[in-house]
Amino acid sequence: MYSPLSVRQPEGREVCCLARGYGVESYQSDGNDVLAVYTLAQQTIARARQGGGPTFLEFKTYRWREHCGPYYDNDIGYRSESEFQEWQQRCPLTRLKERLVGEGVLCDPDIDGMVGKVEAEIEDAVAFAKQSPFPGEQLLMDHVYAP
Repeated sequence: MYSPLSVRQPEGREVCCLARGYGVESYQSDGNDVLAVYTLAQQTIARARQGGGPTFLEFKTYRWREHCGPYYDNDIGYRSESEFQEWQQRCPLTRLKERLVGEGVLCDPDIDGMVGKVEAEIEDAVAFAKQSPFPGEQLLMDHVYAP
């Protein structure tokens, strides 16, 4: 879990190629580019709706935080601080914001309003969850897929 990907995966192996080996159409894209993700997802949704079958999408991105928690784990030593900072510069939300502001689609007050709405929605959801009773055992298997 705390080993770099280069030690855990064969060099040059791409997950999307594994799916192709099973005859599934597959694509790979930059998971830190919101518009690229959106465009590729739209194309594959349209393909599926037209009867084109399943498509496997691989979006390469980076995990900033621990595997199992909300903290940073850079002190463990399996990645360098410079690697971490390089990936932070590719934050998908920051990149999209800069693009939309640069193109004049959004301005800072628009963004501040959106951030405020999202933060309020999150706070409401957390409050709702904390006030709700713990689900009973009879609900344990609800919404579980089984063929």
